[in-house]
Amino acid sequence: MQVKGFDRFIWILFCVYVFMLPFENITKVMWQIESPYRPYRILALLIGLLIVISRKPQGLKFYKNDLNLVWVYLFGLIPSMIAWSKGMLLAESFWLTSIQYFIVLWIFLLIKSLPFTIRNIYQCMDLFCFGVVINSIYMLYLFGFEDMGRQSGWMDNPNFAAFACNVAFTYFFYQFYHTPASGIKKFSWLVAVFILFAGLLVTGSRSALISFALSMILIILFQFNWKQTMAKTGLVVISLLLLSLIIDFNRLADAIPAWNRLVTLSGKEEARSTLWLKGLEAFKDSDFIGLGIEQFKNPKNYSRFVGQTENVSVANQAGLVLHNDYLTVLVEYGILAFVCFVGFYKTLFNKLYKNSLKNSNQYLFLISFINIALFSFFNSSFQSHSMWFMFIVFGFVAIIKDEN
Repeated sequence: MQVKGFDRFIWILFCVYVFMLPFENITKVMWQIESPYRPYRILALLIGLLIVISRKPQGLKFYKNDLNLVWVYLFGLIPSMIAWSKGMLLAESFWLTSIQYFIVLWIFLLIKSLPFTIRNIYQCMDLFCFGVVINSIYMLYLFGFEDMGRQSGWMDNPNFAAFACNVAFTYFFYQFYHTPASGIKKFSWLVAVFILFAGLLVTGSRSALISFALSMILIILFQFNWKQTMAKTGLVVISLLLLSLIIDFNRLADAIPAWNRLVTLSGKEEARSTLWLKGLEAFKDSDFIGLGIEQFKNPKNYSRFVGQTENVSVANQAGLVLHNDYLTVLVEYGILAFVCFVGFYKTLFNKLYKNSLKNSNQYLFLISFINIALFSFFNSSFQSHSMWFMFIVFGFVAIIKDEN
């Protein structure tokens, strides 16, 4: 079934929304306009509103697994109310996160009422990943000509940019290895892969390299064929050798943020492990109820649990997030929310795994999910619109029939 009539207009708006995600912070970067009312957020609200008014209530489709993420927020209100009653709630952080959560839930729950096909999903992925390539080129420009530090381009922070690069790299690398296409298309996918890998390096995200490496291994091993694998790997190696004629990789490696941070932080106490341990300590201290939504970085909590740590780089911060989606939900939203969140991931994995057994073309989405599930261990990207866009993609793939 194709998207027709007024639904097609909504579909076009959704495509615009998807393409805007890699440019989420462009108003601040380009025009110094810092506001929570960003264009893509307003567009997300509009799309959901149009879906609601364009069909009868019984025409709205909600899926059991999706509602797990509704319960995550509702259960998170319990520790938040307890913190408020004790005068321990940082209201500004709570409301900002709550509004953001509402927006992503709004588009996430309502968009599935449109009659999408698997072809529509690939079109969305093409748009998103193309936008990520553009942002990667911009990051490389900034790195080469303005600042040799960590880059995020038009995205909110380097970790979100690394997440997007990981998703797009997996998508294009899989296409390069396993999708039949013309030589021009293959070459364009290969170019995109190199750009995204370079973009990933200048984000300085070390944890992103782990999920990146896993994705690459899973893609190469899928339907492994020595002849095809060696031919395509040879093409990659030849491309690297040609690049080495004009680029001094040894000199460049010392300047690349991701590699530089791996070297300089080697042997030192990892900031994330410190935050995780202190987060679990805070969760235990809350009698396993939780601190409240976005309350770990609350100065009262942060100074109490993290301020005295021997890891000076962490202790001296005004307030950091936990850098772990699973622990963020557990420590801030509570144990019931954590069960719902893990249940959401588990159900998605089961469906994507079964679909990939029935149709090998859907193995791409299983790999992407594994990539994101692993990445969630190292970053608090749970409220990133890019992350929720991938939840939308996985949810659609889990429920719609495949096309040739």
